[in-house]
Amino acid sequence: MGLHSITGEQAKHLWIAYEPVWAIGVNGIPADSGYVAERHAGIRRILCARFGEEQGSRIPILYGGSVNSQNAQELIQLPDVDGLFIGRSAWDASQFNRIIRQVMPLYMNK
Repeated sequence: MGLHSITGEQAKHLWIAYEPVWAIGVNGIPADSGYVAERHAGIRRILCARFGEEQGSRIPILYGGSVNSQNAQELIQLPDVDGLFIGRSAWDASQFNRIIRQVMPLYMNK
């Protein structure tokens, strides 16, 4: 695992982004929320095991992979999704703005 040489002090600056390769690009297939929840929970368990519960639970985990205005609201509400890594949907400023406005109130209430 790539985290073996990261110290506890360095982990304070660590952010993790998860994006399934099959969900990337023009032909990407969006993952369902159950899949994303499982993967992020697994990543969180690894972070907590590696850096301790307190520090591991504070490391942000972002989700990317065909994030769009149809799935962003559901994804941001998942327990271990701390942010969204938005690619193609951010190319259009008005669409990106719509996603931000949909997601921010939900994120702020987590």
